[in-house]
Amino acid sequence: MSTAFRMALDARYASLRTQAQNRAVGGSKDTASKAATQFYQSYPEDAEANYCMARALVRQEKSDVALEHAEKANRLKPNHAAYVFLLGRLYLDFQLYEFAAPLLYDAVVKLPNDVLMQWAMADFLQALGKGHDARKHYESALLLNPNREQRTSLLYDYAKCLAETGLNAEADIAFAELENIDGLDVLSLLGRSGLFKYMPDSEMASRLRLAQQSKTVGTEKQAELLLMLGRMHENNAEYDRAFELWSQSRALKPIKGYESFGYSRLEQTVRFYTPELLLSASKFGHSSTQPVFIVGMPRSGTTLTETIISSHADVFGAGETQRIQKLENAFYTDYQRPNAAELLSKNAAAGELVARANETLKLFEVLAGSNVKRVVDKTPTQYLSMGYAHLCFPKAKFIHCQRHPADSFVSAFQNNMNQFHEYSYDQHLYAEAYLTKEKLMAHWRSIFPQNIFDLRYETLVTKPEETVRAVLDFLDLPWDPNCMTFFEKERTVKTFSKDQVRKPIYTSSVYRWKNYEKHLGPLFEALRQAGYTYPEF
Repeated sequence: MSTAFRMALDARYASLRTQAQNRAVGGSKDTASKAATQFYQSYPEDAEANYCMARALVRQEKSDVALEHAEKANRLKPNHAAYVFLLGRLYLDFQLYEFAAPLLYDAVVKLPNDVLMQWAMADFLQALGKGHDARKHYESALLLNPNREQRTSLLYDYAKCLAETGLNAEADIAFAELENIDGLDVLSLLGRSGLFKYMPDSEMASRLRLAQQSKTVGTEKQAELLLMLGRMHENNAEYDRAFELWSQSRALKPIKGYESFGYSRLEQTVRFYTPELLLSASKFGHSSTQPVFIVGMPRSGTTLTETIISSHADVFGAGETQRIQKLENAFYTDYQRPNAAELLSKNAAAGELVARANETLKLFEVLAGSNVKRVVDKTPTQYLSMGYAHLCFPKAKFIHCQRHPADSFVSAFQNNMNQFHEYSYDQHLYAEAYLTKEKLMAHWRSIFPQNIFDLRYETLVTKPEETVRAVLDFLDLPWDPNCMTFFEKERTVKTFSKDQVRKPIYTSSVYRWKNYEKHLGPLFEALRQAGYTYPEF
């Protein structure tokens, strides 16, 4: 190859790489995709080309395809900080902690003075609920002279870590530093306003109102500001005004991401997970007694229950892994065929269910280590997937958290729930989701009742020690007084219950719905028409 031709090739490579890199940062999604695609098609075995392709795909919200390119970039050029950072983030997005762990632990040892490595490790530990360990890595990253853009994003992640770890005063300082930065000003204001109990006549409330009325604030943030203002009025026992503000917030944020699973999903699940299927196939499941699954409606006491149980010396709380639910979706799709029961029994006898169970146990080992008797997975909506979990783990235990539907609705209605839980913004849809859960639980109880403990929130908070003892007996665990002082334990809480689990058990949330009773007519009417009545406490 002539020198001139080699130089021409080098120049072309440099040109395509520069275009892909620049447009990945400053261009539109389309221009970034076009530049990255051209670069990748010309150099498909080049690490940087795969990295640029992965970044472009992330911007297009095609993370599943992006993951393949990110893995290839890292494989072609290991220990490159930017490649590891992107791949680690993608693993965390998919909650593939067992893949993220070896990647990041190895990289941070080899590149301890790299901002991106410390940042990636911090994000990983925070995702695992190890906020106090994550904090150290965020602080290390901030001390390594990140550029201005990196520092801004790092500081925001650090502030959230402090808040989720219960270090509210430190979080307040970190959020305050970001309030003058465009794009993070409202986010930081919201972050600060949730750290302490503010009243509607406070300076913080005035700042929220000012931000909410600004024409430069988008609809999504206006909705969040109204939710926070509503909680401040609730703090002052102004319940009608609080509900009015929450309703205004919901009007700004129409339901678009939620697809009603309602009775169609209920019927499909009951039709598929028959007693015959579960009894015939689950005998080939894994013998492990380690998994404990906490299920129920969001805001029904699932976080409190996990926090109490995981304070036991023999228990690890894994948080919301969502693993079983994701695996069940693929499993359900695979077995949608006329001979499903016969095929599953055959495959189960050949070891399929044990292999599937081992995927979850591998994740538990990464999260908890190997010397833990019980690992608690608190993903509330996994009541949809209990049939699959029972197939894989016939000895697993399920704790079903129950709470008055009006109380759990009000608690969800005032919070910024994710798209899957947008039914919480509408009383009729909420009733549908609640009743679906109740009917599914009745189905599971009819097949494996010995594996299910129905835990009423009202009983837990009014008779805590008696109830906790019953739960521990169900889990074959000895009494541990640490379960009653759960609020003293250092922990990271990523749900809306982070304040509740840092205090001793209180009863003020029982029948809280009565403060809003006159606003809840649609919910009660929907429940009445369905013939459902929550048992009086």
